[in-house]
Amino acid sequence: MAEEAKRGLTYDMALREGFEPGEYDWKNIPEGTWPARLDFKIWSNKSKVGHLVCYMTSLDNSQRYRLSAFRQGDGTTRYTPKDGGIDFSEKGLEGHIFLVTTVTTSKGGSTWVAAEYDE
Repeated sequence: MAEEAKRGLTYDMALREGFEPGEYDWKNIPEGTWPARLDFKIWSNKSKVGHLVCYMTSLDNSQRYRLSAFRQGDGTTRYTPKDGGIDFSEKGLEGHIFLVTTVTTSKGGSTWVAAEYDE
């Protein structure tokens, strides 16, 4: 029987499936628009509202990065970059290629502002 696709994994589930979340950087994310493959997703409860951490591999340099998708406050269960576009909590997105756009914040961190399918 095929394993059912999930909207996101727990951290422990990801480890059991052989993923290595610690190999993905969250500090040195490149600024701009770049192609990336979505490898897997993990639900986070580290913030009051929770968010979905998307683990992506850059196709430009093979570096691995963590990008967080949040609910956009509209009462839905959609988890998106700031643009409110693609709902990364949808099942079956793993392995797809996206053009992601990130910017540097005023505090020096990165924020994920947009994503689109790279077809």
